[in-house]
Amino acid sequence: MKGINRMDDEQGRRRLTVGEYFSTAFTAAATLAVAFAIGFYGGQWLDRRLSTYPWLTLLGLGLGVTAGFRTVLRELAPDLFRRRDKPGKDKP
Repeated sequence: MKGINRMDDEQGRRRLTVGEYFSTAFTAAATLAVAFAIGFYGGQWLDRRLSTYPWLTLLGLGLGVTAGFRTVLRELAPDLFRRRDKPGKDKP
């Protein structure tokens, strides 16, 4: 008999609970917001120091967006970033 808190599918794999889904979604949203803000405000700060407005703000925002999505994808889909062995080479 399955316990109340245990969530397994037909193949015996563990499924996420509602709380774990909310936690994952909040963590992803917070990660994206922080990365966007750091990139945007870092670019603005550099623009004020170097008088290059709006170019470094746009560059910083682009870097923040890229870093944020890359971080979230690494957490949610780690298999996409796992290194694969090159074909034709033996493993040591």
